[in-house]
Amino acid sequence: MATAHPADPVIDRPETALGFLLNQAAVIVRDRTAAALAPLNLHPRVFGVLLLIGHQPGVTQTEASQRLRIDRTTMSQLVTDLSDRKLIKQAVSPDDRRNRRLQLTAQGSRTLRRAAALAEQVEHDVTAGLSRADTAALKSTLAQLLQSL
Repeated sequence: MATAHPADPVIDRPETALGFLLNQAAVIVRDRTAAALAPLNLHPRVFGVLLLIGHQPGVTQTEASQRLRIDRTTMSQLVTDLSDRKLIKQAVSPDDRRNRRLQLTAQGSRTLRRAAALAEQVEHDVTAGLSRADTAALKSTLAQLLQSL
């Protein structure tokens, strides 16, 4: 005789699972951001690297890798690509010659400004169905979640 199993809310209603919701939202935002950034030949991950370097000039490659949760090998490839494209420059860290400090070039700053405007439009579009207060609360809650992890 089959044993009755208690109701499992995640199985019965996957649309209520945090991971499911976050993943679905992330896919939509990432895809729309990728489409918006394509004319600049930027991927959302590369935009994130530029954004961090623009916000924290002189950040080391290791710090950027940790902050953005990108493995060191991938970050090294991204930094090489951005350097080859003349969007960032690398300087040896005076604290540790093995570390490279990253800064935007003038071209990188211009590209970041253009990319940020495109990303802001995507953000505006995907949150159009939310009030400003709900959008602010969503951002605040996600920031708190990330800080706690």
